[in-house]
Amino acid sequence: MLKTSVQWATMLLLGTLLLPFWSAAASADSLADEDEIIQFIINGQAYQHPDGEPTAYVNEQNRTMVPVSLFLKAMDLPGYSLRWDEQAQTAVIHYASHSLTLTNGTSEMIWNGNKVKLDSKVEATQGRLFAPVRTITEALGGLIAYESYHNIIYITTEPYAIASHSPEQAKELIEEQAAAVLGALAAQDFNALADQVDPKRGVRFSPFTYVDAARHTVLSREALASQGIANKVYNWGIYDGSGEDIELSLSDYYKEFIYPHDYREAPQVSYNQQLFHGNMINNAAKVYPGSIIVEYHFEEINPEYAGLDWRSLRLVFQPAGGQWYLVGIINDQWTT
Repeated sequence: MLKTSVQWATMLLLGTLLLPFWSAAASADSLADEDEIIQFIINGQAYQHPDGEPTAYVNEQNRTMVPVSLFLKAMDLPGYSLRWDEQAQTAVIHYASHSLTLTNGTSEMIWNGNKVKLDSKVEATQGRLFAPVRTITEALGGLIAYESYHNIIYITTEPYAIASHSPEQAKELIEEQAAAVLGALAAQDFNALADQVDPKRGVRFSPFTYVDAARHTVLSREALASQGIANKVYNWGIYDGSGEDIELSLSDYYKEFIYPHDYREAPQVSYNQQLFHGNMINNAAKVYPGSIIVEYHFEEINPEYAGLDWRSLRLVFQPAGGQWYLVGIINDQWTT
């Protein structure tokens, strides 16, 4: 069967991602750039394809096919099980209240005991069973979204697919913890900051509004608390406008992109409510599902610039194990 490699094909259908996984095949719009690579962001973490394993691809029905076992592992669903029946060529998946049976060569699945028609066949290749990414995600209680501009598929698993907190709820939940993080930043105390960071996922630093989950630097708790971390040089992304690499020590990055002003004095503070934005896409809610985002905002720094020097700091918190942790620090400012 002809298979189009994800490495060059960008024929992924927006329609595919907007339709339920049981829907009939529909016509679709092709993406413009055939050289663009499809990226997967799962619960805010970039999917890293294991070396030596078959890659995801777009099939003849223009469905994005992913290796079932590898994606289940990347989804990190607590307590899930996967059983493979070699003779029947069938994978049986159980997670929480969900059950899913997929059989090689068929265009249907058994979902929670019911047969459901698929618009694309499940198929085995190179020793792995492949199924449409939407099928796996939604059948196991997750959500899926597509960002066409950067050709990214965002996957949110059921534990993170929670309703967004209202600004009032978010403030009540996180105000005190956010103040502690801000205090650590003001003091440039990376040890104290490390105590607030998610012990498993670390914290991602984004120099501008758009969060590049695959490329922006993530530092673990251990790294932040390590000796000499302030002088260590990282590639933090690229400068808006020039496109040049941002290669700075943590100390210099801190001065330019984290704490150029004392945000404890910011006249405006919001919780899960964006105060101001420039011309960049704000994708933080997609990258960090179920998060609380606290924004500290200056409308202007120097009156001579008539507000063009506005600046915001966003702290992103996500829940894990009944606690909230810092997972993202985002700078926002006027850019050309």
